[in-house]
Amino acid sequence: MDEPIAIDVMGAPGIVRKDGVWILDAACKRLIHYTPEAFYTAQCEKALHQARPSAHGPGAGERVHVTLIVSHSCNLRCRYCCVSDIHPRRFMDPAVASAVPDYVGHKFPLGPVTVSFFGGEPTLAADVIEQSCEAFKAMSRRTGRSVTFSLATNGVFSDKVVGLLARYRFSVLLSLDGPPVVHNLQRPVTSGKGSYDSVVRTLHKLRAIGLTVSLSATITRTSVNYWPHLVDLAVAHNVRNVQFNPVSPSPWSDRKGPVAWDRPSPEVYANAAIAAFITGRRRGVIVSNPVFSRLFRPSRYYCDLIAANSALCVDCDGTLLACSDAQADNHPFRVASTLGYWDTERGVFRQSNSYRSPPVDELNTCQDCFARYHCAGGCRARALQATPDGNPDPFVCRVVRIMLPRYLDLMASEVAPRVE
Repeated sequence: MDEPIAIDVMGAPGIVRKDGVWILDAACKRLIHYTPEAFYTAQCEKALHQARPSAHGPGAGERVHVTLIVSHSCNLRCRYCCVSDIHPRRFMDPAVASAVPDYVGHKFPLGPVTVSFFGGEPTLAADVIEQSCEAFKAMSRRTGRSVTFSLATNGVFSDKVVGLLARYRFSVLLSLDGPPVVHNLQRPVTSGKGSYDSVVRTLHKLRAIGLTVSLSATITRTSVNYWPHLVDLAVAHNVRNVQFNPVSPSPWSDRKGPVAWDRPSPEVYANAAIAAFITGRRRGVIVSNPVFSRLFRPSRYYCDLIAANSALCVDCDGTLLACSDAQADNHPFRVASTLGYWDTERGVFRQSNSYRSPPVDELNTCQDCFARYHCAGGCRARALQATPDGNPDPFVCRVVRIMLPRYLDLMASEVAPRVE
């Protein structure tokens, strides 16, 4: 076997060899080479930092993450949406929004705070967003703690909302599924008209005032082959991050759609994702998805909320949740995810429960997987939508197994010296 070649991997020293698969030791930020036939061996597993994953979520640290679901209403009628026909129109009570900073200060007294607004379409509750921002800013002035704001939105909103986002210097995650032929088909407004032009106008306005914007695309069988368009659009508007996520199945939803809104096969999705990643690297755009998001953050838990870290989610009725995906009343994760409630009589939050997801080590289907600390079994709430028994989603498992070795090989080929 060839002698190791010392290289630099994302600022950390690494080891590579030629003619095989590159393995990432995430704890040491090191690439190690194995031949294809040795890839699924115990020796390979040992190299994958199996003894050193974090006992916390991947984002554990000083920062406190707060998610406010300020609206269950939406001004789009996305074809694949699994929640829009399930619950009534709801908006967060301003009293609830104003009380969150004090609760956060009591529960998590230290560290900077990031407040994320979610929906439904959160900008339909712009007044609640503004009131919440003011309350958190007041907390910041009292305590000296840094507070930043972010928003996940469909991008169909007025110039008044643009001004609100500018005033509080929001980071914005903007949903855009592809070119007009795809986006308008998948994400029409309530009248049935396409929303693409409105979203692109919003993108232009947000970038013109200097806000940080990322694009988010939901991938279906219809849209899977249109990823390069989003990379092109990102480059044109100086956007540096594009996220791709497969559409979530919803067997518990009343909404049924054609096969066009189903997920592509794992092989098709993985191939398209790798192609998009390569295109993005060439054009200076970070193309991200759950496979890549934890490569240098090995963890026994998929996210900080279900790992009971410094994270909090508040639904629009004041319910304290362990997961923002469980906002629908009949979501299979709703009951287990409910941690507390808003006491309307006393005007305070009361925690009545606790939740910590089983670590990936306790999931039978993950025991022999070389990538288990990279994905930590995937999202618990979304897995329940795909597999009622609570096991990890087979689609996600297959995608991870296909993509991870190929991604690491690509990463190593970019930083390794040529070996003849």
